[in-house]
Amino acid sequence: MFMVGAFATFAGCNCPDGNDQPDASVDAGQDAGVDAGVDAGVDAGPWPEGTQFEGLGDAGFSLDGGGAGGSTGTGVELSDAGTLVLGSNDVNLHYAWIANNNNGWVSKYDTRTNKEVARYFSALPGNGVTVVAGNNPSRTSVDLNGDVLVANRATGLQGSVTKILGNPAACPDRNGNGVIDTSRDTNADGVIQTGEFIAAATCNGGVNNCDECVVRTTALGGTGSGVKSRAMAIAQGVENEVGDIWVGHHAERRIFRLDPFSGQPKTFPGGLNYLEVPPNAGGTGITWGPYGMAVDSQQRLWIVAAPGDFTPRKTVLGVVNANTGTWIDAFIPAPVDWSTQSMYGIAIDGKDRVWMGAWEGGPYVYRYELPAGATPGTGTWTRFYVGGLVSNKGTFVNRTRGIAADEDGTIWISSDQSKDGSNAVAAATQLIAINGDDGGVKRLEHGGTTYDFLDMTDGNSFTAIGVGLDAEGDVWVNNNSGNVVVYDHQNAVTLTNQAAGLYTYSDFTGYQLRHFTAPSGSYRYIQNGCAPSTRWMQVEWEESTPPGTDIELYVRPANALADYESATPPPAFGPYNSSPAVIDGLVPQSQFLRLEFRLISLNREATPELRGFRTIFVCEGIIN
Repeated sequence: MFMVGAFATFAGCNCPDGNDQPDASVDAGQDAGVDAGVDAGVDAGPWPEGTQFEGLGDAGFSLDGGGAGGSTGTGVELSDAGTLVLGSNDVNLHYAWIANNNNGWVSKYDTRTNKEVARYFSALPGNGVTVVAGNNPSRTSVDLNGDVLVANRATGLQGSVTKILGNPAACPDRNGNGVIDTSRDTNADGVIQTGEFIAAATCNGGVNNCDECVVRTTALGGTGSGVKSRAMAIAQGVENEVGDIWVGHHAERRIFRLDPFSGQPKTFPGGLNYLEVPPNAGGTGITWGPYGMAVDSQQRLWIVAAPGDFTPRKTVLGVVNANTGTWIDAFIPAPVDWSTQSMYGIAIDGKDRVWMGAWEGGPYVYRYELPAGATPGTGTWTRFYVGGLVSNKGTFVNRTRGIAADEDGTIWISSDQSKDGSNAVAAATQLIAINGDDGGVKRLEHGGTTYDFLDMTDGNSFTAIGVGLDAEGDVWVNNNSGNVVVYDHQNAVTLTNQAAGLYTYSDFTGYQLRHFTAPSGSYRYIQNGCAPSTRWMQVEWEESTPPGTDIELYVRPANALADYESATPPPAFGPYNSSPAVIDGLVPQSQFLRLEFRLISLNREATPELRGFRTIFVCEGIIN
């Protein structure tokens, strides 16, 4: 046998036979001590005499699929020194997915044109699920691939979660007719009309008669009365891939964790395929039901209780470790002196603080902060008052509802009720912005003038529901009246009317997932071994990780490159947080080993730096 060490600097590989000796540039770097910490581990380590190193040339390091090992990067770039750092721009997703509760469909908006470009019914038939308006979708979450998950609360019916693919080119041709049968705005007028999406009655005739971009529906829980799949969020995935889908079942007071590839519930510690909200929450005698969810950068799943679970109403949070599937704290009540408490909407900001609209609690916004490592129950509640602000129409905020945070620390709030000078209350579409640190108002511009907040109510726009941000930072408010309003920081634009019934809270653009839940970039490199019997020993790398940053390594063994692109890729091993990652005896023997380095910046002010890496492996039974 012989042993090989592959050292990679950020340059392209010119070693097609996999056994070239190191070139002068690599040797010089090693001799000069550029990678001294790594070299010491290999050159003076326990490796037998004759260990060989593959050389990497100076053809340039590829981040787009070319170069050595089919290397690719997402959210990363090369520094001036040729090292790998986080990119300055996020991978942009230019779509907003907004559900229509009344009609049982989900609309896809292009956020660059502000037009509806497709419409899908929110379920596939089967396992007790039927394609009807009564599926009542109200939560949508966009994953890192740009696909959307839709939670169907299905009052009195079978609750479910549906996956819709964002890229029609990736949709399966289920009926084999050579085209993808899916919704399209064929005349490009921004209005999805009859004939431009597949009717519910047609889809009920069988899966092959349904929209082919609606790829699966998972039934959750029973079919009894009450609201079913109500809360939803997506966690950070292994190797920056799609993470677990977390779903709160309100009626059964349970939390499900769905596998992102199969869509089926995962098993929790204890053997059940759900996590129950503990009975007698906080000694109240009540087991609350999940109503909204969000995941922070520490992979803590925050769940807000349903408003009607407590009498008098009470704002209550629960928090679960999204990595282990165990409760951190199932009962975190807001201060008891906040009368008529309630809540609607939930969001996470860049400092892992939890935000909620007050809804029936009035013109307030709630914030809860539990620092990393703090004892559960020791967090801080803060309440901000927005009732004294005056809009462009001279109106006031009567209550808040949807909420979202942007990367600049601004908290965006929707209000569905206004109040005039005589205290008369009316349905409204209002947008408020405050500073996430001190709650100070951020005045908004409209028509060349700035105001405390914007009241965009008109005959088409009222009863604002959720609020979200798109890739350009523009703010989207969906209205139950049947349209969407976009604030581009200078003007409000009313979009095409639908039928009434728009109703979406949650991360309906994927902004929160990309900015706060998984604020990172990744670099992948496929190491070719000698044979399927290649024994993987360890991976070593040189890095710089300023405070608030980190680099993690995951590895995936496979015997065919196509395995990495399959719907169920080989399992990942990791994360490994420091060099060297000793994987001998842990990772199965295989022809290939895909390395992924994940670069993380929790403070978004500094970037980690990956300077080079090396893979050590043994070729069993091969003579050099």
